[in-house]
Amino acid sequence: MEAMSMSISWVASTTNILWIVSDLEQYKAWLSKFHGINLENNQSLADNIFLGYKFFFDVGFRALIEDLDSYPWFNGNDEIFMRAWTRGVYLDEIPNSSEYVVFLKNLWYKNLEKVLLAKNWESLEKRLKYFRKNVLSRFFKVLECCITPKSPFTRDQLYRLWAMDDALVRYVDSQMGHPKAYIDILIPTTSKYYRNNKNYLVSVFQGYVYTLQYLWYSILDKEQFLRIPHLNEMHIADKVFGKEVLRELGGWLPEEEFKIRQTEFERYIKWKSLDRFFGILNMHLVRKLEKEYGIRISPSNGEIFELHCKCNPREILKKFYSTPFPEPNFMSLSNNPDKTMNYEDWKKYLNVKFLWYPLDVLSSGAGGTFNGAAALIYLLSGICEFKKEHGIKDPTRVLRIKHREYFEDKLIGHRISYALLVEAFGELYSHPGWIVFYDVGTDFSGTGGSWYYSVEEVIKKYHQMLKIDEIIVPEMIFRKYLVDESIREVSKEHLQIEELKKKVLSCENLLKGTEEALSVCRGLLPELIVYLLINSEELPIKTLKNVKWRAKVRGEEIDVLAIDEIGRPHVFECKFDVHKEEFESIVQQLERKKMAIRDAYKKLPVLYLIFLFNKNNYDLTPLTKHDINVITLERELRKYLGIGTIDKLLNMNKTSLD
Repeated sequence: MEAMSMSISWVASTTNILWIVSDLEQYKAWLSKFHGINLENNQSLADNIFLGYKFFFDVGFRALIEDLDSYPWFNGNDEIFMRAWTRGVYLDEIPNSSEYVVFLKNLWYKNLEKVLLAKNWESLEKRLKYFRKNVLSRFFKVLECCITPKSPFTRDQLYRLWAMDDALVRYVDSQMGHPKAYIDILIPTTSKYYRNNKNYLVSVFQGYVYTLQYLWYSILDKEQFLRIPHLNEMHIADKVFGKEVLRELGGWLPEEEFKIRQTEFERYIKWKSLDRFFGILNMHLVRKLEKEYGIRISPSNGEIFELHCKCNPREILKKFYSTPFPEPNFMSLSNNPDKTMNYEDWKKYLNVKFLWYPLDVLSSGAGGTFNGAAALIYLLSGICEFKKEHGIKDPTRVLRIKHREYFEDKLIGHRISYALLVEAFGELYSHPGWIVFYDVGTDFSGTGGSWYYSVEEVIKKYHQMLKIDEIIVPEMIFRKYLVDESIREVSKEHLQIEELKKKVLSCENLLKGTEEALSVCRGLLPELIVYLLINSEELPIKTLKNVKWRAKVRGEEIDVLAIDEIGRPHVFECKFDVHKEEFESIVQQLERKKMAIRDAYKKLPVLYLIFLFNKNNYDLTPLTKHDINVITLERELRKYLGIGTIDKLLNMNKTSLD
């Protein structure tokens, strides 16, 4: 209730301030009477005041959004919004996870921002009238039925006192180079409302200080206003205090530095000059009032009013949360994972699903090792049993991440990853984080399937203690997300090697099938194994980088291409078995590729001819005479395929894919 009281009193203060300054007719009359300014006769001055007047609303609207952050009229705890807010996520990247989020979006994009997008005084006047009638009037209705002033204060006195303190604290305080309330939370600060002028904080200053001075003129009586030193000069604050601020800067800033950063320091001098009024107003007004009344006049002081709503605020504000608002475009990926491969969209979507918590990655290759399904099963079981023992009711979050698997353009199933949100309790408490178990199993193959179903059995056992979400994400996108977001360094090469290991191992299953499948694997295996061995540094050659599989160079396809530390290319031609009758054509083929690489990289490449097997023990010396490094990898091949599979491949008819 205390947080709600503080929130609603700040809302009251901001609503009152915005009500005062949004009366454009009165503001123009004051400019004419107090400063002799006719906006129709001086276009240049009118433009400056227009931009600064809008900027005052930009500041005030952000203050209102901040005041509403404890959402006193909405039930429930929106975990997605609270995580997004604490992580500095902007409103347009937050899904419509609750009525409160829809309320904020309708309020900002359909009402507040409309004012800031006005291009001229005529348009601004129409939008302000709409804003007063459809937004501020509704808030005043809520405030009138919920806030009861304590004696001796009246409602008008409360609003007036709160406006004084608020105007001082959030609109005059500009020591950071802008008003304190001009915060980059939920809504990004932007120049688009100010004709895309990147130095808009300089150009809006004049209009802002005129508007702020008008606010003080409106909430003080004439005697108070004139009694406060320099307040009648607030509109020229930079002229009154600018030299003093400049002298302070000159004491430690080299003249050359000032010339280089002149625009930046012009902004600093203007806003720092306005900030001088904080001390003046605090000393000559706010402290005196607090001494007179014997209380703090801040909206944070809940001792001077009671909060008891005699109406239903939700009903009064219904317009803002019952009107549908479109979801962010990236949220449609949940229903159509093949819609786009745009990584930025997927990143935003995955951030939502991972609640912007940190993550760490365990990758087990094919899932059947200690840091794959086994680790997930033991960790999930342990967490659930721990919560049982200690009576912890909060469910554990489990994210099931599916990656579609295709064969010959047909969907055959999914590779499955999981993520488990791990929390700490009691004296061990710290912020939660995800453990991601990458590629635990599959729902379409033997061994991978058994690990997947073992995990699902544990999930089924503890399902009442779990909060389970399932998403489908392209595996390439997910791998990049893990590389970018993991708290520990996860290299692309590591995940690519794991992927290649899976492809190599999966070939053994395919080899049990048709002759067509055998031909495909026979052609792919040499390239994949060489690519794998180069990345894992298992080949008897120097360390290479920038390894590419099936690189296209000047019309030639290079099986595997890599670069050494001095920038020299290395070309790998990969064959399954040695066929002596092909020696001549292989040499010719490598000569063409050597010329293509030379033209592209301006360096002659190192040539390699890699055979996985030399079944007939042919003499390979004729190949080496052409400056070709010849390597056979029979030992390495046996690490990945069983002897029966190798024999089957060796004894099949030679194909053009070899």
